[in-house]
Amino acid sequence: MNRDELIGKNLQNLRGDMSQKELADKMRALGWKWSQATVWSIEKGERPLRLAEADALFDVLKLDGIEELLKLPAAYSYFNALQRLEETEADLRQLAIKWPLRLFYVAAEADAWEREEGEGIVEKSSGVEINFSETVTEAIQRLWSSSEFIPAPRALLVEGHSFPNGKYVKQFLAGGEDVERQEEG
Repeated sequence: MNRDELIGKNLQNLRGDMSQKELADKMRALGWKWSQATVWSIEKGERPLRLAEADALFDVLKLDGIEELLKLPAAYSYFNALQRLEETEADLRQLAIKWPLRLFYVAAEADAWEREEGEGIVEKSSGVEINFSETVTEAIQRLWSSSEFIPAPRALLVEGHSFPNGKYVKQFLAGGEDVERQEEG
């Protein structure tokens, strides 16, 4: 529904029992060249209501202001809100798929970095030591603890596809459990 159609629909409701011809006659009495066909065209949204005409119409229909002509019908507002909700849900579903997948790639890259640098990924800069091993592990555990909101990350992985086989990828695939500790024990 465009704005002209909305104004027309509201005009039709606001004139109540007054006929299109009566409304046209009252507008003509105020100097506007309106006929019943003019009212019909505005109500159908085929002809826009001019601002100066709207000002005269407020007097004829005893309206408080433009808001009454621009008011959305309740059903339209409901369906508009429902559509926005569905769009948000679709966006959330996309994010729910992207987050575990991106975390999987972080795990794979952490494994590659650790293979290059040796056991334990630790960066020392500006006098601060950051243990990236712990950061990756915490992120994986957070992901799996959020499973009520996010589909099981393993379900996102294609069966039969080969993946790097480092400790972080194993941890990712094992539901956040520390696989190395299980293998040692």
